[in-house]
Amino acid sequence: MIDNSEVWFIVNFFSGTLSFEKKEAIVYEIGKRSNYKIFKTEYPLHAAEIAQKAIDLNIHIVVAVGGDGTINEVGTILRGTEVKMGIIPIGSGNGLARHLKIPLNPIKAVAKVYEGNEFEMDTCSINEFPYLCTAGVGFDAQVAYDFSHKKSRGFLTYIITSIQTYFSFKCLDCQLVENKKNLNLNAFAITFANASQYGND
Repeated sequence: MIDNSEVWFIVNFFSGTLSFEKKEAIVYEIGKRSNYKIFKTEYPLHAAEIAQKAIDLNIHIVVAVGGDGTINEVGTILRGTEVKMGIIPIGSGNGLARHLKIPLNPIKAVAKVYEGNEFEMDTCSINEFPYLCTAGVGFDAQVAYDFSHKKSRGFLTYIITSIQTYFSFKCLDCQLVENKKNLNLNAFAITFANASQYGND
């Protein structure tokens, strides 16, 4: 069990496909606990700002309630600090949560936070841009970008976006340098993975 430290929950109501009512049910479940604060994100990178404030105020536990984007925002700010991070997945893919065996049922995930099972994990960065799960260039990156600008979320939207992107996408001319040897590639996608998940499960 975690101690009686104040727990901050950063909730992205724009994540995933859950209805507003179901997201409110998660907030209600959190409200059954003691010594907590709930912050609802209002704009891009707001979660990162809240996470930084938690560090500044010496908050010991911060929980990201959202999809991989929200989790990445919070996690990359908290990495290298003494602040512990929890995850309640409510996104479309929830790749990192799946990899870490965190329940995809948000109510069960809330309970998991309070069990206090702690572990350390690696993080990565590319050109000083940190990430927790996967990062890359090419087709999958283009799909992720196009998907982020869709009004609807979920697996069906992801599939439709992938098909639409496929017919307009041009492969990348890349050069791989290994052992001082150059290899020219015509790459469809290049992905750097810090987790076993890729795409939507």
